[in-house]
Amino acid sequence: VNDETGSIEFYGENSIIGAIDYLLKGLTPTIYFATGHNETDISKYSQLTTQLKMQNYNSELLDIEKEGKIPEDATTVLFAGPKKDISDNELQILQEYMANGGNVTMFMAPNSEKVVYKNIEKLLATYEIAIDYNKVYEGDSNYMVTDDKYLFMCELADVDFNKALINEQGDIPVYILNSRSIYNTSGDDSKLKAEQLIQTINTAQSELCGGFAEDAKELSGILYLAAKVEDPTRNDSK
Repeated sequence: VNDETGSIEFYGENSIIGAIDYLLKGLTPTIYFATGHNETDISKYSQLTTQLKMQNYNSELLDIEKEGKIPEDATTVLFAGPKKDISDNELQILQEYMANGGNVTMFMAPNSEKVVYKNIEKLLATYEIAIDYNKVYEGDSNYMVTDDKYLFMCELADVDFNKALINEQGDIPVYILNSRSIYNTSGDDSKLKAEQLIQTINTAQSELCGGFAEDAKELSGILYLAAKVEDPTRNDSK
């Protein structure tokens, strides 16, 4: 609860739980937190890992480069804010894993370093998702928390994947912190099942953050922050 506004602030971890649960395929589920790319330390996700444990999920660390494969009991491989790109070898391992129905979850927080996620972008592109090299903020103080423009109100998209969460949240506002925008590159002939999950209010804005693109533009209006994509041609990989 925010002491100044009196509102209850939701930071998305319940949404993450629901998304991961959706990936469950009847095995004892293990969520593998990828390492080796300066990801956010798993200790920062203590509330998430505690809730996962309560729901009978295991949480383990995984160095894909060192292991050379994705374990068979993986429900999803989670990249928690990587600061570095994955290697060509890791890209190949992940592509083979996902071709057989494997799942990957990406928390692509803004990164102010001049890093281009060439291989991560290649992986996302096969699911027709692209990332912006920016940091989203709220331009209207009515929709931010205690004058922190990077902690702002957002909306759960009215799609099937979010129905249960929307019903559970009711009128409680949803807030998000430290986010970049993403977009869908699907054409009319796409075979993928894509849903945008979280979007900003139309007063949102963005500033450039990281990357090298000289033609990058600052965006404003309704920006998309999270998406779910399923590929029926890859055994419903997500």
